[in-house]
Amino acid sequence: AEAMELLAEFTTDEEAPPGIVRRAIEVMDQAGWSKAVDRVFDEAIHVPEAVPLVGRFWVERRLLRGDHTAAERLDDLLGRGEIGTEALLAYLEALGQRQDAVRLLPFVQRYADVLRGDTSAWGKAGWALARVNRFDELVRWMHDWKSRDDAESWMLINLAIALRSLGRDREAADVSRHAREHARKDPTLMFHSVWLAFDEAIAGRTAQAARMSGQHELDKDQLDAYFRMIHAMTKAIIQVQQGGRAAFLDACRQLEQAAQANRDLDPDPAIHRAWKQCVRRIARDAFSIKAWLWKMRVLKHPPLPPFRPSQGS
Repeated sequence: AEAMELLAEFTTDEEAPPGIVRRAIEVMDQAGWSKAVDRVFDEAIHVPEAVPLVGRFWVERRLLRGDHTAAERLDDLLGRGEIGTEALLAYLEALGQRQDAVRLLPFVQRYADVLRGDTSAWGKAGWALARVNRFDELVRWMHDWKSRDDAESWMLINLAIALRSLGRDREAADVSRHAREHARKDPTLMFHSVWLAFDEAIAGRTAQAARMSGQHELDKDQLDAYFRMIHAMTKAIIQVQQGGRAAFLDACRQLEQAAQANRDLDPDPAIHRAWKQCVRRIARDAFSIKAWLWKMRVLKHPPLPPFRPSQGS
């Protein structure tokens, strides 16, 4: 009872740090008091003085119970201002995390005006569409990226990957160059640079690719498995371009090791297309029967996790 009372006080305290509130929820869940937590937020959502984050926590608690009726309250909550916005974004993020394309697509369409009204919400919608592999829908959704001066790097990397998944590499490169020049710095900014270095290597601009890749090598601990693999492909191309046929076998070995080390990457059509481009470029630069045979083998059986479209996508 005392824990419920304290948690209820948090729901109307504008100065309560969100992290503290979330930690309180976790502690109560761990103590087996999840129903008590649910009760607090089911009551708080009706309180006019409730802080905006109540909307988020209330939606999250409902979805933990597999209850999607929270979506039916969103229109009413949006009429109350920020509490509705938090509820809306929490529901959007949950659909993305769960890769629920069946619910996500009509949801984004229904609340398009609200989501487009704020660049952060616009970017989160793009991220959610990426999570369900709807790259065509994502590109259409983010068509106005050039007009959004406050578009951040993490938003634009989703657009760049979507464009590459659709074979629109030049447009993707434009997005990445824009991000590097204009977006506020965050950990994803390096992802754009990794893609651009790959483009340089594929185009045969070895010196420029090597310069860019050298910087990524120094900072590769900041890359996730997906971009470590793109970086490894770039390095392999550069190795063969610089060393010729004599470097071919070592480059192949390095690629195989990278694929093994990063086998937990989350695949999409973009990285599978990049693999094909990489293999064809290496075989072309090595220019040997052995390279041609290797190309035919690894194109047919790429050492990447298979891409599996999300259900409903």
